[in-house]
Amino acid sequence: MISLLSDLPLYVWVNICLLLGATFICILLWCIGAGIQTLGRLHTVTRLPRISRFAGSGFPTPVDEIYTLLFLLFYAYACLSSAAPSTPKEPGTIETWYTNIVHTLIYMPFALRYMSLPPADPIRKRCILWVFLGLICIYTICGIMGACGLEKWLMQLTDTPAKQEVTEMMANETEPSTLIALCFGSIVIAPIMEEFAFRGFLYNVLRQRAGIFAACLASSLLFAAIHMALVQALPLFIFAIVQCILYEKTGSLRYCILLHMLFNSISTVAILTTSA
Repeated sequence: MISLLSDLPLYVWVNICLLLGATFICILLWCIGAGIQTLGRLHTVTRLPRISRFAGSGFPTPVDEIYTLLFLLFYAYACLSSAAPSTPKEPGTIETWYTNIVHTLIYMPFALRYMSLPPADPIRKRCILWVFLGLICIYTICGIMGACGLEKWLMQLTDTPAKQEVTEMMANETEPSTLIALCFGSIVIAPIMEEFAFRGFLYNVLRQRAGIFAACLASSLLFAAIHMALVQALPLFIFAIVQCILYEKTGSLRYCILLHMLFNSISTVAILTTSA
């Protein structure tokens, strides 16, 4: 085990440290916020104002918060267990659909619980405009990173491979049915389920405990870290921040899901066209 860990390249260690650090920050913020609010109930002078997005619903309940914390620990463990680099395997159609179904089931409690809550805020005007402004902002930052050579510098510094494992799989896949399953997971399942988990739940729970600013930064850092892709960490971090802002501006996850789908669709098309 020790020899295996010592053989890991630098970029894997950085990914592991980033993931553990982001998980620790999220849990620490929750604990501090919960402690202060508990003390506030005992001493009303120090009580923090509750930031309630779902008036009258009692969200988050202790069950909501415990499930969110367990999800944090589970995701950290799952990412760490697959941290070691490996040769991309050729997934079959059945295996790919099985993976899509498992991911959906993992996130499903978040989706069902969130949809049971009352509407957060009245829908504001120009929501679609906010979606496209967010998309432009994300790709502008990605373009700046590429133009200034930051990505290449990070790759050389940490021996990071040019492509993620999932990108390699998608680019090298020749079976149409498997490719459809991979694209469906990336464009449909991932945007819907990740938004329910990260913006709908994690961000909202931390928002309740630590406030909007801290919740935005912590949940965005974790979102970037769980992808275990060092070169894409900064764009993913900015992407998650934009999603939190969009959520606050519109009061609905539907626009976050739409932006996420657009982002993943463009990325998927870029992978497929450049590999053709």
